[in-house]
Amino acid sequence: MPDFRVSEVTFHGLTRKQDVFADKVLGIRRGPLDGESLKSGYFRLAADNNISNLYPMATYRPDRGDYDLALAVKRQKDLEVRFGGMFSSRPVNTGMVGLQYNFFGRASHQVEATSY
Repeated sequence: MPDFRVSEVTFHGLTRKQDVFADKVLGIRRGPLDGESLKSGYFRLAADNNISNLYPMATYRPDRGDYDLALAVKRQKDLEVRFGGMFSSRPVNTGMVGLQYNFFGRASHQVEATSY
């Protein structure tokens, strides 16, 4: 089995601007990736708050002697609303409302507000 070396990465489920962000995180612009570099970038991308799941598929290219990596990306929803609280028979009750908005383009950010 040849050494695991990835020369081309394609993303499915992202816009063009989000592709640029994912390329930067993986480090694909610096050239082909070995297993350790890919592992580090892959886990940083998987840990991003705007990405819920990554589904990788590597295809061996015998003509080049390396692999192509296709990543199917499932994004988080842009807006998340949370409700909660604690209600008891005592006079101390608590309610909670939370909003989170995810910005995902060439950069990945989120804004969150919570009120009790």
